[in-house]
Amino acid sequence: MNKNRISFLLSVICFALTQVTNAQLAFSGWSNNYTSINSFQGKTVTDAMAVRFTYSGTNLNESNWKVSVSVQNAIMSTDGSAQFPADKIVFIPLNTSGQAQPKAIPTVQEIGMPASVPLSGGSEVYLVPRSNAPLYNVSSYNSYYDLQLHYNLQIMPGAYLKDLQGGYTQKTYILALTFRAYGDNNKMLGSYQQTYQIDVFNLIDTYTEDNLYSIVISGQAQNGFLELKTLADYANGAKAVYSNGLIVSSNMGYQVSVRSVASQFTSSNGSTLPLNSVKMQLVPTGSNTASTGTIDLSNVAQIISVGSSTNKTPAYYDIQYWTKPSDQQLIEADMAEYSTTLLYEITPK
Repeated sequence: MNKNRISFLLSVICFALTQVTNAQLAFSGWSNNYTSINSFQGKTVTDAMAVRFTYSGTNLNESNWKVSVSVQNAIMSTDGSAQFPADKIVFIPLNTSGQAQPKAIPTVQEIGMPASVPLSGGSEVYLVPRSNAPLYNVSSYNSYYDLQLHYNLQIMPGAYLKDLQGGYTQKTYILALTFRAYGDNNKMLGSYQQTYQIDVFNLIDTYTEDNLYSIVISGQAQNGFLELKTLADYANGAKAVYSNGLIVSSNMGYQVSVRSVASQFTSSNGSTLPLNSVKMQLVPTGSNTASTGTIDLSNVAQIISVGSSTNKTPAYYDIQYWTKPSDQQLIEADMAEYSTTLLYEITPK
């Protein structure tokens, strides 16, 4: 074996101030700036926001890029009387648009964009945890590249809206966001800031509680990293643990499943590894009494935990990833960083 390191990355939706890097590569975005709420059912705003990469030149090839968004400050009403909870605002990918040479721009599925991404206070959350498709535009003449990622913006339904509504006049909330783009090795490609206004009017209906579920990948677990760098790692297996990396809540029984968006691990040089090279398990922490099991990663959804109602309070899990001892697939693999995107889902039991 003439190499000694393999690593896995496990990544689990106006005018802009734009930072330009890599000569002609630019990162910017736009939004429709405004929505209003008058029902406990919340609202989904179609094509509410988009992030955009543009480039003019002959040789763009940026792999392993990421896009994040964070809330700049608490989402307070303009009269200072109420605070809108950030995690009730969700980005949902709609589609991609633009142009490239010589291939078509990648789709939502080819990039590996998560199906929904709730905001999380001031923490960065990843709209694209790690793209499976590069920013790519290669031609013999100067050509134009344009990749736009379009998002619906969902204001979640729920009783929480009761305390946010206006009376004779609406309450206005200003959502101030920072978007960031990163390339390989987390180099900054660009960033911009954007605001969005949400008006909550006097709600016209009454609220009947439905089955409510939430699931969040927190902190460093959003970009999990498992590394084999010594002979002992290959012989004994390597392990990564993300404490309280998964948080769920529900008002009735639930189950958590996980699957890989891609059918295999891939590296930037085109090498691949089977998903079952990595095993994983959730470990309940604190007062969490849910049952869990160990799985090999797969692109088929597998149930990894079953739990009872948390009474809408958070229940925490450690996320553990590891490799098997003396796995011949890893011993014979090319030394590289391999990645995939994992999709965690919570559903009724």
